[in-house]
Amino acid sequence: MKSNRYLIFSIALYVLALFLPGYNGSKDESEGFYLVFFGWTNLMYGGANFAWLANPAIWFAWIRSNNNSLSLIASLFATAFCLYFLLFSNVSGAGLCGSGFLDSYPCDEKIKEINSGYFLWTLSIVVMLVGNIKTYKKNIANKS
Repeated sequence: MKSNRYLIFSIALYVLALFLPGYNGSKDESEGFYLVFFGWTNLMYGGANFAWLANPAIWFAWIRSNNNSLSLIASLFATAFCLYFLLFSNVSGAGLCGSGFLDSYPCDEKIKEINSGYFLWTLSIVVMLVGNIKTYKKNIANKS
């Protein structure tokens, strides 16, 4: 039941983060829903965009929460991808440059500010990681 508590709390924080801005870019705020549902389209540009991979990693950790080893590994990867975003000052391919609809092209967007959505997203992933670590330690203690 305790590990279930971490799972539920993690998912609740993640859902809350979807309604908040993740970061302020050069042009405007990037809302959580937008970042989750369309962020994968910028993976080919690399850099900070690889942080999006924390999403499928945490989804996998939630789905496999009954298998503590797999969930722990997935939540470790999710945490690493999530924190990777902090290493960058630009998001490649996130902005649109050009003068019109037909001649616009992707360009870098400067990260002006990291907002509450990012921190809640990160917290949701860390909560799952902590829950997995506690469950893993408990499982090891029970085997001894």
